[in-house]
Amino acid sequence: MKLLQIIFLFFILTSSSLNAQTWFEVGLKGGPATTFLVNKNFMNDTEFNPQLTPTYFYGAKIGINFGEQNGIAIHGGGTKVQQKFSNENPLALFDERKFTSNLIEIGLLYHRTSNSGYFEVGPRISLVQSGELIDDGGTSQDISEELNGNYYGLDLGFGSYVIGGDHLSLMMGLRFSYGITAINEDERPIAPIQAQYEDSRSINVFSAMLCIELNYSLGYLVRSSCGRRTSWISF
Repeated sequence: MKLLQIIFLFFILTSSSLNAQTWFEVGLKGGPATTFLVNKNFMNDTEFNPQLTPTYFYGAKIGINFGEQNGIAIHGGGTKVQQKFSNENPLALFDERKFTSNLIEIGLLYHRTSNSGYFEVGPRISLVQSGELIDDGGTSQDISEELNGNYYGLDLGFGSYVIGGDHLSLMMGLRFSYGITAINEDERPIAPIQAQYEDSRSINVFSAMLCIELNYSLGYLVRSSCGRRTSWISF
């Protein structure tokens, strides 16, 4: 329900631009990333320490643009969430633990472009496909059933055009995503059994991505002078 309300708000914000020329584009994107499991107990734990962990994401989009600067786009794709922890507890059964989860993500982003670059922001839903723990590079342990099936987040990105023309353009920038709702309400499936926490805390996913995006302009709609007929013109 919250996602639908935000989507409706975006349509209201862009409705003032509907009299401008409307044109459509599709795109492919992807790149390296890093993900971080945000949890208060993990942050305060001096023995179970999160590590910077590289990962990746990929996806595609369909965009509708109103004039030269404003537009909205539906984004869909996948993200590999990965988080390594070093375990310095002397009684621990492992020295390193890695959490991994595969996500399917769908978002609706408002974007504003200029000659120098672009800015984008919007809501996202992440569908959790799997969850695994791997200790010291050994056999994986499936914890998919202990995670939430989905969670909602917010994306924010900015960048610049690298090269392109009227039809094809290449962009590069940074995108940050934060899970407003939790992937899990309890850190116990991930924390070692030796960890002693006073209260359970939720786990939220934060991602930072280097986004490389290739866009292709399909065409635009033109309304006749009488305003009663709309025609499609390909680029």
